[in-house]
Amino acid sequence: MKAFKTGAVSLLFFLCVMMTCTAAQAKSSDKVTKVEKNTRYSDNMEYCTIVGKNSAGRTVWRYKCAGHPAAELSSVSYKVSKQNVYIIDGDTFIRLHKQTGKKRSKKKEAFPETLGSAAMFVDGSGNLYAAGYYGDTVYKVNKKGKQLWASKTAENCFWPDEITRTKKGIKVHYTGEGSQDVVFDAENGEILY
Repeated sequence: MKAFKTGAVSLLFFLCVMMTCTAAQAKSSDKVTKVEKNTRYSDNMEYCTIVGKNSAGRTVWRYKCAGHPAAELSSVSYKVSKQNVYIIDGDTFIRLHKQTGKKRSKKKEAFPETLGSAAMFVDGSGNLYAAGYYGDTVYKVNKKGKQLWASKTAENCFWPDEITRTKKGIKVHYTGEGSQDVVFDAENGEILY
């Protein structure tokens, strides 16, 4: 009888360990490894969904953006940084948790304009720098969407396609003919050169 109890306890322990391992594997398979934007057009409107997918391509979460009038540039842009997904949805700022898709912050009218096909960069403190493709203004907002500064560039700077950090500040690379890259002071938005 004692051997039976010992065997039953051992079997129960083995089953518990296996169930725990299986549960852990199930959770790790839901780890989001890719975020993408899906866009569809209907009746002259643009509808976007941001989705988080696991390594097998299965959708773990989805975030439905507002509908916008269809235009040459998309009204929705996004940037993944660490465990955050930053979304510019028209003039609204949204920050989601990368793994769950849960909203961490949202601020309507964070930008005074729609930043069509925005170039975006996130610094180590979670601040977002953004510039619309046809816009001449670069914005810095904190991770809650509060605007910290807005800085106008020269009129001949257009078509930003990349924002990066340099030793001296935040650099915006412009691709428009005759446009020069501009470096801003990350603290106050002053143009350094």
